[in-house]
Amino acid sequence: MYDVIIIGGGPAAAGAAVYVARKKLKTLLVAGEFGGQSIISSSIENWIGDTVLTGFDLAQKLERHVRAQAGIEILSPELATSVSEIPSGFKVEVKSGKSFETKTVILASGSRRRHLGIPGEAKFEGRGVVFCSTC
Repeated sequence: MYDVIIIGGGPAAAGAAVYVARKKLKTLLVAGEFGGQSIISSSIENWIGDTVLTGFDLAQKLERHVRAQAGIEILSPELATSVSEIPSGFKVEVKSGKSFETKTVILASGSRRRHLGIPGEAKFEGRGVVFCSTC
């Protein structure tokens, strides 16, 4: 039985992992990969503390920071497939068929780019068609 299971590998999941580990809670992080959606970015210019870095560099920093925390168990690469309520808390099932019980789930699975499938979308991706929330 874990105190916390965190689902995700992006900045929100990494931040949650650092904070719960500091509270010495028994924690499992389940992540397909570290970095989240930003891993494919060639230039990130709004990450506080860095003037510019790549998505790959950010993913490495996130993973290094999480792995530096004592007492956190990391299951990666692995995908959570379901979360269900049980009398003692929650059961998290993963793609490999294993399941884990926890008192608390932090769902920080992020988002994916959603394509509309309209004419010209692929041709103009990055040249007017963008997926950045502030773009």
